[in-house]
Amino acid sequence: MRVCLYVFEHKLNVCVHILKIYLLLFLTVSTLVPCFRTQLFCARQHGQNKVKPKPKNSMKKRLLRLVTLLLIASVTTAYAQNVTGRVTSAADGSPIPGVSVLVKGTTAGTATDNEGNFSLQVADPANAVLVISFIGFATQEVAVQHRTSIQISLAEDISQLNEVVVTALGIEREKKELGYAVQDVRGDKLTESRDVNVANALAGKVAGVQIKQNGTGVGGSTRITIRGNNTIAGSNQPLIVVDGVPISNFASSPDDYWGNSQIDKGSGLGDISPDAIASISVLKGPAASALYGSRGANGVILVTTKTGKNSKGGLTLSSNFTFENPMMTPEFQNKYGQGIAGTFNNNVVGSWGPVMDGSTKTMTLGELPYSARDNDLYKDFLRTGTTWTNSVEFSKNSEDISFLAGVTRLDKKAVVPNSGLERTSVNIRTTAKLAKWISFDGKLNYINQAAENRISIARDPNNIFMDNLYRPRSVAFSDYAPYEANNWRRADGKPAAYVTDHNAAPNNVFWSAYRNQNSDERDRYIGFVALDFTITDWLSLKLRSGMDNYTMIYDMIRATGNPYW
Repeated sequence: MRVCLYVFEHKLNVCVHILKIYLLLFLTVSTLVPCFRTQLFCARQHGQNKVKPKPKNSMKKRLLRLVTLLLIASVTTAYAQNVTGRVTSAADGSPIPGVSVLVKGTTAGTATDNEGNFSLQVADPANAVLVISFIGFATQEVAVQHRTSIQISLAEDISQLNEVVVTALGIEREKKELGYAVQDVRGDKLTESRDVNVANALAGKVAGVQIKQNGTGVGGSTRITIRGNNTIAGSNQPLIVVDGVPISNFASSPDDYWGNSQIDKGSGLGDISPDAIASISVLKGPAASALYGSRGANGVILVTTKTGKNSKGGLTLSSNFTFENPMMTPEFQNKYGQGIAGTFNNNVVGSWGPVMDGSTKTMTLGELPYSARDNDLYKDFLRTGTTWTNSVEFSKNSEDISFLAGVTRLDKKAVVPNSGLERTSVNIRTTAKLAKWISFDGKLNYINQAAENRISIARDPNNIFMDNLYRPRSVAFSDYAPYEANNWRRADGKPAAYVTDHNAAPNNVFWSAYRNQNSDERDRYIGFVALDFTITDWLSLKLRSGMDNYTMIYDMIRATGNPYW
């Protein structure tokens, strides 16, 4: 098959050359023949003394045409060159099949056959560069430079061949030695998106892992499942292990249909700062997580934090700023306003009234135009959210001792007004080789997180997004402005609303955001102390004691005049 392809490519090149020659001859003859006919005509006329003078620029035009044709011919001589070659191993000279050979900056490429040979058409043989890559070998770039045959020797990349991953109980093993599925993510990949919850940064990075971020506001919890659900009765979330210590991955997102003033206070993994993480390994299946027993039945996520080992040492500063807005928003009609059965009524919820005509009507909030005005929650009420993250890290290491200390500060302003989150994380880690046969490792991670005015969920009247679904399209956000001076209250002390009888109808969004408030603060300590005894070359003993301790304070404020629970 390879020989047939080569013969086909060779014949194709010959045909292209023949066509170019025919084209050049045709253009040349078509240019010169008129000149010959003109000279013959002039000679005949000269014998009869009737020579007609030709325009002076006629010969110039023909010469210019001839020069242009010569230039075209010279350009057409630049054709795609067929480049062949062979890729071998630098270690023993053996051919390497399946090597990727690409022309840099293009999509043109091929792969080597069983003998390490390749054949490739190169459009610009003078400047083209071939990129040769294969798993386990260092990528190499080779300039073509008009060569038709290239011999390439690839050197092994030891860092790829001996990839080390963290497995159960924090044991490091080479990935090729494992008999089960393990996939890891480097720490630098987790700081690209800079999400408040580091679990969301795993989305799309690990095969078989589903990340579902709850739409419950700033710092909301995240549901993680590995290879789908395993039970319909209990939790399907995996076990979270940080530096060998299992931690609580509490999730406070309630599923109460009525809301009942509940909020989502986040999940346990979300407390970990991505700046302190060296890597995350995901153990899939019972074989990978067997050492953790029934707690690891849904899989295990191993978080390995940074140490001062293998670092250059010194002071590292990092700062990151992001902003956010809703990407996709629902579409609403702006034809019909407040009312029922095509008739205006200022004491009903919804937009089942007559067509909005701009006339002035007596609404609950005042004498206002019956029209669609600044009624878009996403443009007229929400704001641009921002996240400001600053971190400082100091590390020092020697042959036997390493030390690392880092502080990360996160300040997030949510898209919902008067809502936000602050988090301070302090991480201290030290390792020491106390003797030839004993080593020490210790870590303390302190996290303080405070959130203000997380959004209410489900059918709670304080849920501003539910209010957006029920609020008549003829009610504008600017209609509430006259009530701001009175803390968004009517004269009777109840929240300013678009219905006369408020009862348990959705609140106005300003009352929910500025009057009915909530706050929560969490202090958390995660740490461990470990001693590793090397008894023989093949036997070691590791003693480790860890802790995960947290306390939480939650405050809920209901403003005076609130018409419901």
